[in-house]
Amino acid sequence: MKLVFLIISLYIIPLDFTHSQSGWISQKIGNKQFVDINFINNSTGFIIGYDSVILKTTNTGNNWQTIRTNIPATNGGIICGYFNNENRGMIGSLGGVYRTSNGGLTWIFSPVPSIGLSAISMCKFTDSITGYACGWDAYPFPMISGYDGVLWKSTDGGNSWFELIRKTGDDFNGFQLNGLDSIKILGQTKIFSSINNGLNWSEKSILTNPAIYPRSFSNPFNDTIYISGSGGVIKSTDNGNNWFISLQLNQNNSLWSLALQNTNKIYSVGNSGQIYFTSNSGNNWINQNSNSNQKLNSVFFVNKDTGFVVGDSGVILKTFTGGLVNLKKLESNIPDKIFLYQNYPNPFNPETKIRFNIPKSGNIKIIIYNLQGKEIETLLNKKLDIGDYEISWNGTKYPSGIYFYRLETGNFVDTKRMILIK
Repeated sequence: MKLVFLIISLYIIPLDFTHSQSGWISQKIGNKQFVDINFINNSTGFIIGYDSVILKTTNTGNNWQTIRTNIPATNGGIICGYFNNENRGMIGSLGGVYRTSNGGLTWIFSPVPSIGLSAISMCKFTDSITGYACGWDAYPFPMISGYDGVLWKSTDGGNSWFELIRKTGDDFNGFQLNGLDSIKILGQTKIFSSINNGLNWSEKSILTNPAIYPRSFSNPFNDTIYISGSGGVIKSTDNGNNWFISLQLNQNNSLWSLALQNTNKIYSVGNSGQIYFTSNSGNNWINQNSNSNQKLNSVFFVNKDTGFVVGDSGVILKTFTGGLVNLKKLESNIPDKIFLYQNYPNPFNPETKIRFNIPKSGNIKIIIYNLQGKEIETLLNKKLDIGDYEISWNGTKYPSGIYFYRLETGNFVDTKRMILIK
């Protein structure tokens, strides 16, 4: 057992604020790789950094205080982390976990039982003495011998650990708990379940055609389960017996984290600054513009509107609006017909406004296409009431050229051209 002391910086970190058209505000801090985030209440939250840096806020992310650990680089850095309250937290690394009971003033390292090399992909305490950690374990040459997925448990405050389940040839990416006895684990090709605190396990296969490498899952104790990973998001509505594709991406597009606000609203974040959102239980997804091209590693919502995303190169994103675009309802008479106006200004650089009228409530979809006819962004996919609306589109991350915007609602479709000049 090893005691690790911290050097705590007592200054408040200045934030580099950048506003995105999609409702996400950039709070970029330095060039750190942030791997995890969670809040313990509406105000207090923690960001976990790979290079042994932890950030803390007590005002819902208006300011962040840095806590620098001296966890040695030979331990492979921090892979994941979670705080239960202001005092108790755990972070996962190669070979074991670090734990604190005094808000990060000191950390103690405890190894997990291993056959050679191990890494923790998720860890958390459920109370003052009970903790769980999952990940992979392997002989010294895992590329030859393969990996085992392991769930470890501690019943003495994280001082010592024992195995609850080991599955050869797998890799455990996450787990979720429901009450005192129910556990579900996300493996590479299966979900493993126990209803008696790990004494017995059942397993159900995950959709493999097309293959998806699971990264995160949510809501596994209800009939409806979502899994994000390389290739998109899959969904089951019968507790994992059958699966179908909810969001299909190419295999290079990994979605690393998934967050459910409720049964309808879901967020998933991943490579190249991708933030996907659905407001109808995964039937349709909107790619929200994060104004970042960095890998996004974790998403967490404090309430239905306030959420955070963290990623590589110091990326911290915050939204007060659920990440929705700046959609404005104009003061005017009730329209008597559907109409899509020409954008203004046009040409534009980098932002333009798109106005439209709808005479009856319904789902409104606005899609942006490039000159080749490829869909590059879903600007809006939402049910709206009768009215006259205006929405903005920002072309900062796109080259100069001709683009098209398309309005779809019911049987109505209209498309207009716009020109981006930089």
